[in-house]
Amino acid sequence: MLAVEGALFVESRPAQTLTLSGAAGTVTADTLLVGGLGLSASVQAGGAGLTLSEVDLAMVVATEQTGSHRRWLTTRAQVGSAQLAGYALADVTLATLDINRGRHTTSPGRAPLAIGWASVDAQIIF
Repeated sequence: MLAVEGALFVESRPAQTLTLSGAAGTVTADTLLVGGLGLSASVQAGGAGLTLSEVDLAMVVATEQTGSHRRWLTTRAQVGSAQLAGYALADVTLATLDINRGRHTTSPGRAPLAIGWASVDAQIIF
């Protein structure tokens, strides 16, 4: 079971000009923005559970309008506190996780979240 509370938004913005990193130039893309501020979430499965609070989240899914119809997924989140199966993760002062940062797919038929999971960067500071 998944439960989420807080201020959420979803916004669609067609024909946005995006600047690519490096010398790759710009592209015109349709974007979907999903975000939240001060969110609380809990996931319960098989007697175990994960509870997150004070979560700020931003996610952008962009699909190129012309050419090869590449897709990009960018996410960023901050978690104020987390509990796993009732144990507080209070010793963690900062944790970040970037998945597929800067990755894209050139297959227009693929879902935005099914793009080459080859890049996962994690940082945890105690």
